[in-house]
Amino acid sequence: MVCLNLPPHLRYLPENTFLVGIIPGPTKSSLEQINHFLRPLVDDLLTFWNAGVFYTRTAAYPLGRLVRCALIPLICDLPAARQVSGHGAHSSTYFCSFCKLRLDQIENLNPSTWPKRDPREHRRHAEEWQAATNAEARASIFRKHGVRWSELLRLPYWDPIAFTIIDTMHNHYLGLLKTHCREIWGMNVDIEDGDGTYVHDYKTPPRPSDVELNEGMQRLYNGTVKELAGCRKNVLWHLCFEHDLQRAKKKKQLLDNLVRWVRHTSTNAPNPSDENHKSTSPSPIDVQIKKAEQSLKRGSQPKTIARSPKAVLVAMCTARDLDTSGVKAVLAGRLENSTSPPTPVGAGVSTLSNTSPHTDNRDASSVVLGRDTLTQVHEDMKRTQLPSWISPAPSNIGSEQRGKLSADQWFSACSIHLPVTLVRLWGHEQGRKQKMLENYMDLLTAVIVCSMRETSHEHILVYNASLMRYLRSLKELYKEAEIKPNHHVAVHVGEFLQAFGPVHSIRTFFSERMNYLLMRQNTSGKFGELELTYLNHACRASNLRGLIQRDGVRQITEELVGVYDAVYHEDRRGTRLRDSVMINASPLGVHGKRTKAMTISDAEFEALLHLLNLELGQEIYVDVRSLRIVPGRVHIRNSVISCKKIFINGVTYRPYSASPNDSNVVFTHPQIRVSRAGRVKQIFTHTRHDTQGHEIQESFLIVECLQELTETDLVHDPYRRFLHAGGRLCYDSYLADVIVIRPTRVISHFAKTPMIVPGISRSCVHVLALDRVRDIWCQFLGPLNSHSFMNMQMLDLVSPMPDSDEEAEGEGGEDDGPIEFWETLAG
Repeated sequence: MVCLNLPPHLRYLPENTFLVGIIPGPTKSSLEQINHFLRPLVDDLLTFWNAGVFYTRTAAYPLGRLVRCALIPLICDLPAARQVSGHGAHSSTYFCSFCKLRLDQIENLNPSTWPKRDPREHRRHAEEWQAATNAEARASIFRKHGVRWSELLRLPYWDPIAFTIIDTMHNHYLGLLKTHCREIWGMNVDIEDGDGTYVHDYKTPPRPSDVELNEGMQRLYNGTVKELAGCRKNVLWHLCFEHDLQRAKKKKQLLDNLVRWVRHTSTNAPNPSDENHKSTSPSPIDVQIKKAEQSLKRGSQPKTIARSPKAVLVAMCTARDLDTSGVKAVLAGRLENSTSPPTPVGAGVSTLSNTSPHTDNRDASSVVLGRDTLTQVHEDMKRTQLPSWISPAPSNIGSEQRGKLSADQWFSACSIHLPVTLVRLWGHEQGRKQKMLENYMDLLTAVIVCSMRETSHEHILVYNASLMRYLRSLKELYKEAEIKPNHHVAVHVGEFLQAFGPVHSIRTFFSERMNYLLMRQNTSGKFGELELTYLNHACRASNLRGLIQRDGVRQITEELVGVYDAVYHEDRRGTRLRDSVMINASPLGVHGKRTKAMTISDAEFEALLHLLNLELGQEIYVDVRSLRIVPGRVHIRNSVISCKKIFINGVTYRPYSASPNDSNVVFTHPQIRVSRAGRVKQIFTHTRHDTQGHEIQESFLIVECLQELTETDLVHDPYRRFLHAGGRLCYDSYLADVIVIRPTRVISHFAKTPMIVPGISRSCVHVLALDRVRDIWCQFLGPLNSHSFMNMQMLDLVSPMPDSDEEAEGEGGEDDGPIEFWETLAG
C-alpha cells in the first residue's frame, strides 16, 4: 500500500511503502480465497476509518496525533483487480467492471447504450452471493449478475465500480499497443511485408459444404433472422467473408453483421425483428441484380454499373464465374468485359463457388511489419538520438532472437520509432496505407495524451475522440481483427482521468517493480517459510533506508552510506522513476567536481542582458564594461560558473559537448509565441544584484535553434498533420544567433532523427518532442497547422488527494487529525 498524502517523489520509496503481506505460493489463490487474506487488512482499515488511531507522539506533534485513513483506488492488472473487487473475469459474460455490457455485445462501440453499473445493486448481489448456502447457488448468482463477495465491501465508503482502476500500463502499453503490432499487424523480420487485409496468424474456420453455403445464402437473401441464425457459425463466417464484412469470433456478432448489411443494402429488406416473417416475393437483392443486369445489357458505362451495391456486383460476377475480389469499380469493369451469360437468378442462387477467390487471395505474407518495413525501422533507430532517461526499444525488435518487451520498451517502440519510420514511408501514400497510418496514429494520440503527468478537460476530449476513431476505423480496415476487453475498457479510462486525475498515480509501474524484485530472489522452494522471510527482509530494508537518511547517522557512517548508495543505485531510465520525481520550481545547475569560472562571449552576454531586461519590461541591467552610468541601472559582469548538467522536473539536461543526446530540447522564450527546437550549447550559473542590492544566483541555458522549413518545403512534411504524435521536420542546421533561456522555459527533450526527404533539397532532421508533463504539440506547431485544440488553455488539476499533512489538517485541535488516503497495489 502507498500513502497518497505523500508527494510523488516520496510516495513510492521503499521506506514509505507498506508491505501488507505476501500470499503463500506456489500458485495464486483461487477466486474467493483472496478474501481470507484481505480480511485482516480490512479489520485494520475499519478501525482507522470509524474511530481512527491516536498516536501518543510523532516527530512533528509531541502531544500526539489522531490519524484516520481510507483505502480508495485498487490498482493492479485486470485479472487481479477483478478477483480482489469481486467482479467477474474479463472473459465472463459481464466482462467489464464499469458497465454491464455483455461479452457477446463487445463490438458495440456506442458508449451511450452501455448500461451503467450501480454500486448499491452490486453490494446487494454480493451480499446475496455471500448469504448463499451452497456452491451451486453462488454459481447461479454469479452467472446472473457477474458479482462475488469481496471483503473490501465491508468498508462503508468503498465503491467497487469507481475505485476498481483500469491500469493503463497493462491496458495501453501491454494491451492496445502490443496487440496492434503483434496481432493485428504482425511483426516478423523474416517475412515479406503485407497490407494487413488479413490478420496475421488468423485461424480461418473450415469451409462448409456447397449445400450449406447455398442454403445460407438463400436464408440471407430471402429468409428471416431466425432462419439465418439456424446456420452454423462457420457458414455465417464465410458469408461475412464473401461480403467483405467484419469477421467476429462470436456467432451472435457474425449474425448481427449480416443483418446490418441486409438493412444497409436495401431499405426494403425484411425487418430483422420480425422472425416469423417469410418472404414470398423476390428478395430485395434479386430486384437489384435484375436492374443491374438490365443496365449492363443496355451497354451502360462501368461507373454506372458500379453504383450498385457490392453484393449485387459480387453475385453477378459469381454467376459468370468471374473473380469477385476487388472494389466495385474493378468488379464493374470485369462485368463489362465479360461475354459469358449469367446464370439465372432463380436457378439456385449459388453465389459461393467451391473455391472462393477471396480464400485463394489470402496473402501468406499478411504481416504488415515485415522484412522491408522493420529493416527501415532498424536503420532509423540507429540514427535516432534519444535522451538517457528513455528506455529504448531493442535494436532487433521483430526478430526471433528478441524476447519479451517491457511496457516501457513497447511504449518507446510504438511512440517514437514506429511513427518516425511509418510516417516517412506511408505519409504520402493514398488508399489503404494512408488509412492504416491514420488509424495507428489515432491510437498513439490516445495513449500519449492519456500518459501525460498533467491532465485537463481538453486532454480527456482528445483521448476519447482519438480512441473512438481508432476503434471504429479498426473494424473497417481489419475485418478479422477482434475487439477485445482491453479495447472496451480503454474507453472507460477517460472517466478515470476525470475522477482521479493523471494516470501516473493510478498505474502499476511501482507494483510491477516489486514483482520484479520478488522474482529476483533466490528461493529454496520452501513455500510457507519463504513468504515470512521476504516480509521480514523487506521491512528491515525499508527501516534501514529510512534510518540512513537522518543527518546524524549519515555523518557518523559516511563511508558505509556511500557504499550502500552505490550498491542500491537504480537505473534512472523508465516510466516508474520519471513519474515519481517532484517538479522542482527552481532548478539549479550542477557543477563539476571542480568549480569552473569562465566568461561567456559578447553575443551570449548580450542575449542574457536582453532576457533579464525583457522580463522586467525595461532596461535595468547593463554591461559593467559600458561607460554609461545611469541612475537606476545595475551593472552586471559576464563572468559565470560553468555547469556540467542541470535537473529540470527530475530530468537531466547536458550541453551538446558533453552529451549530444541529452542536449536536444524543446523550449519557449518570452519573445517567441510558439515552441522551438534546438540544442543546449552551455549551462551556467550567474550571480548578480537586483535594484535593492540583494544578491541573486540563478542558472541559465544557452541554446542554438534548429532552422525551420520554408513555406515551400512545408508541404513536403508529412509529420505535421499528426498533431499530437507526429512531430515535425526541420533543416539539419542551426541558426547563428544564440538564445539564453531560464530552465523553466525548457519543455522537454526531443528524439532527433536525421533523414533525407523527397521534395526537400536540404538534409532534414525529424523532431519528436518527448514531453510527458503536458501536451505541447499545439504550441510547438504554432500557426503552421490549424486544429480545434490549437489555442486550448491547460487547466490546473485539482488533486483528489492532499499532498501533505498540513493541507489535510483543517483548523481543529489534536483530535482533528488528517485522513490518510491509501491505494492498494496488487501484483
